[in-house]
Amino acid sequence: MFQFRMLLSQVKSAIIGIAVIIAFWEGAAYYLKGMTPYAHIILPTIEQCLTEAIPGMAPFFWGGQGGLFQGQAGANLYLIGLLALAQNSAITVLRIISGLVWGAIVGIGTGIMMGMNDKVRKFLEPPIELIRTIPLLTLIPLFMYWFGISEIGRFLYIVYGVAVVLVINTINAIDNVPPVYKQFSLTMGASRGQVFRTVVLPAIVPGLAGGLKFALALSWALTLAAEYLNALSGLGRIVILSEIHLFTDRMIVVVVLLIIYSLVLYAAFMRFYRFVTRWMPS
Repeated sequence: MFQFRMLLSQVKSAIIGIAVIIAFWEGAAYYLKGMTPYAHIILPTIEQCLTEAIPGMAPFFWGGQGGLFQGQAGANLYLIGLLALAQNSAITVLRIISGLVWGAIVGIGTGIMMGMNDKVRKFLEPPIELIRTIPLLTLIPLFMYWFGISEIGRFLYIVYGVAVVLVINTINAIDNVPPVYKQFSLTMGASRGQVFRTVVLPAIVPGLAGGLKFALALSWALTLAAEYLNALSGLGRIVILSEIHLFTDRMIVVVVLLIIYSLVLYAAFMRFYRFVTRWMPS
């Protein structure tokens, strides 16, 4: 009962916060309407976003060609706009999830090898420390030159960015495991493999959570940055073309969608994390 009341209180607070933002947004938009003829570009109203921006997404359906529905109007155009948003959203989210998963596999796997083997760590640590200082955004042109506008280039770029973060996070998590845990297990007759499976891995899970949360947020930025420059589909592509043609309302719609998707993915991650760490005392 107490938890239900807490949840209800949080929902009420969230609704109030969203209502305040919407009211401020609408008030500022209508105020600008009386101040400048460019108000629809500077800060469009919610009505404009719903009635003009969504139908305006129609050309992005089926790879930006409008598909078989090109030239439609009215309700059909609105439906095509929604389909375009759904299609490009699916493409972007798929890129994020695939890049995050493979980046986590590469990064955590490499970090575990380095954390458990001194020779591997001495060999890999200097180059990893070097490349992690490179700003990720400066590498986009290089990946574009190496892989062109192919999907593999965007995928590898996301994997690279996530892996570099998680390698360091994994090494730190392993270093933070108290040595007495390992020593006591070895004293009790456990092999090095058993120590790793039953002591080190469970002990580093809480430490990895923070790194994975950061990697999840970073993967959004990496994906949108890659789409912003050289993708033919995805939400980032919609943003760059909307910016060129001053369609602020379309950019706002994409931003709102990104907020919703990021919250959903974060909630899914936290649910998975609680399942994995269900053995831990709450």
